[in-house]
Amino acid sequence: MIFSEPSWIFHSEEKGVKIYYQINSCNNRSVVFFKFNNTNKEKVRISWKETFQTTQVPEEKDGFLGKKELDLPPGETYPLSCDQIKVKECITFSDQALPTYKAEITKVNLRNINVTPL
Repeated sequence: MIFSEPSWIFHSEEKGVKIYYQINSCNNRSVVFFKFNNTNKEKVRISWKETFQTTQVPEEKDGFLGKKELDLPPGETYPLSCDQIKVKECITFSDQALPTYKAEITKVNLRNINVTPL
């Protein structure tokens, strides 16, 4: 699977970092991919928490992994394909998000987003 631009959904922008996501499948597992576009001239650190809705549990639930953190150089950071994921923070598999059952993710939300210059 190769990602194409139209499949990315804009989530939000925080202090010069644009956040996109897409809900997809990877090796028959529900997965969320993230893309970050750091429009700043310097490297920044971004942190966030994820919440999910699934076909099995329609109300929003906090992700199991808790707070995520990532250092972003200027430009885009995202996975190239299911097999080329160099930055583990750019992907969340359903069993990592909600490990208590085999979830099919229908919606994702990021909250407590914080961007600080490095």
